[in-house]
Amino acid sequence: MGVMLIAGCAGTISNVSRSADPATTSIVIGRLTGTRHPLPGFFYMNDMMDVKEIEILDFQIVSEDGLLGGFFRPDSRSYFAKELPPGTYTLRRHRRDRPYYRGDKYINIVTFHLDPGMLVNLGTIQLTLEGPPQEYYYSTSYMDKGEYTYSYHYERMSGDESYSAPLARFKKKRPDAYERFLNRIQKNMDVITSKFDSSLFVLVDSTHDR
Repeated sequence: MGVMLIAGCAGTISNVSRSADPATTSIVIGRLTGTRHPLPGFFYMNDMMDVKEIEILDFQIVSEDGLLGGFFRPDSRSYFAKELPPGTYTLRRHRRDRPYYRGDKYINIVTFHLDPGMLVNLGTIQLTLEGPPQEYYYSTSYMDKGEYTYSYHYERMSGDESYSAPLARFKKKRPDAYERFLNRIQKNMDVITSKFDSSLFVLVDSTHDR
């Protein structure tokens, strides 16, 4: 089964509050790039579509005991920051858009541990496409339809910017919380999954003027 792309907001876990304090909470920050792409093929130049881009969604954080903390959606610049209770968590994707429901329902991207009162920086995780999407497109007198399968893998960006960029963004957005956690920052350098992921998007334009 395909999925119709709707570029709306997924349910989110709470963002970091301005009053976040290491005495009462822990924080995870990071950057997840490569989740947004221009519309492909015929649809790229189509101004009649309700959506303007492809967006890979359904990232979530789940605790070690399987409790779902919630979905999250990186902002337009790919950053995320969340308050969580101390514990061990996994950043994963709920693969509801996997092609024809083949493969595992979830893909675990990276696991991290939050000690009490710590800020864990996951760095920059890149979603890297395995070439252009596979396309199945057809046109009729009343509809243009395209099915696009994106295949990709995850990897952590190398170099200092991988960690400095999320931290700089957090400092800018939450300067008071940044000062309180300044001496409690940990870099997570655990291995990112080597498994491949994929998403199927079905785009339909029934308003194309012929």
